[in-house]
Amino acid sequence: DNLCQKSNTGITLHGVICNRGTKMVASKMPASFYEINPDGSQGTKFCTAYTTANVPVGDCLPVSCPLESADIKEGMTIRMISNDDGEGGRTTVECNDKNNSDQVTIDKCVDVIN
Repeated sequence: DNLCQKSNTGITLHGVICNRGTKMVASKMPASFYEINPDGSQGTKFCTAYTTANVPVGDCLPVSCPLESADIKEGMTIRMISNDDGEGGRTTVECNDKNNSDQVTIDKCVDVIN
């Protein structure tokens, strides 16, 4: 419900990074948000967000980043990829890096009051 929040200052994209591994993940784990093109390919990077604390085993932490309102449109599909700094780099070595992404189609950005 709160993936996309709209306010008078713009839009904020929200996601969650979860640690399903066997070791704690250090703080500043990146997650990048991308537009998905109509053909399913990955398009423009919107932003990169970082966790603010360590991500303990079996736990999750929120990430979010602000954008201009014009960047996001209803019906757009957005993919979030964790452990992706948006420049092709990864901050953490993983046993399974195939479970780092999820995507959702934006029905509507929720209005919030600032």
